[in-house]
Amino acid sequence: MMKNDRGAEISRVIETNKKQAEFYNNISLKEDEELFTGYGRNKSANFMTKLWARLRYAHQDAFEDIGVDTIKETFLIERCKEKSGGRFLEIGCFRGTRYSDPIIEYAGAYTGIDLSSNAISAFQDTVEEDGRASKIELIAGDLLQHVPEEKYDVLFAHGVLHHFESPELLFEHLNSLIKPGGILLCAEPSQVNNFFKFVRFLYRPFQSDKDWEWPFTEETINHMEKYFSIESGFGWGKYSLPLSLAHAVPFLGSIFRPLYVRLLKAELDEKLSSKVWLNSTVVLCSRSKKITSIDE
Repeated sequence: MMKNDRGAEISRVIETNKKQAEFYNNISLKEDEELFTGYGRNKSANFMTKLWARLRYAHQDAFEDIGVDTIKETFLIERCKEKSGGRFLEIGCFRGTRYSDPIIEYAGAYTGIDLSSNAISAFQDTVEEDGRASKIELIAGDLLQHVPEEKYDVLFAHGVLHHFESPELLFEHLNSLIKPGGILLCAEPSQVNNFFKFVRFLYRPFQSDKDWEWPFTEETINHMEKYFSIESGFGWGKYSLPLSLAHAVPFLGSIFRPLYVRLLKAELDEKLSSKVWLNSTVVLCSRSKKITSIDE
């Protein structure tokens, strides 16, 4: 990408992110009233987004019930422990995610960044009330404009990196933020699988948030692997995703549960196989390809 083209692209993405900030501010405002309802009930959400939210919450409930979330959390937090005492950046920290507390516990210094100023304000109130503010920096702003004085040992992004349309800009900037030997932890949707790509193609025109929903593709993976070596991970959904929705429906759930659990376990057991990107969701630990110089 030429220098002038890169500047224009960054400006365009930042303008899109301003709209995204408004969307997530509305979610956060709704969660001031009731937690975990903002995505589907905020004023920016149209009918299809609300319907998708209900399906997504049902999907999440199924994961909670079967224990997938515990497997994912254990994987991510164990790798945070490996960098205990280091500098951590949580991208898309919102009002504090389910991962924020353990990340803060292991971090020597924690920075959280989110587009939503309302969410950051709510998170700031929380850490000040519980006395953790001294080692925490919270930023309401755009990741692409974040230039820290010191680079990070860990970049943590749960369901956030697919909000960037340009993987080239994204991973180039992530590379500028991380120390040699640092790790990128992420969990992201994938549409390498043609079936998921087709389903999203049908749904996409009706999304309220279509301008910043870009599940990983082969192009995304190529740009990621330019700067990071994928070391470990796993995925799920290749076969089990449709059954996860049925699992949340009374009666149907009890019928399909044995098959759903069996398929899900088989997907998780494949770990980082050559077919991991055919899943609907992929969880990864990747290490920076930067080489430490003699001066560092």
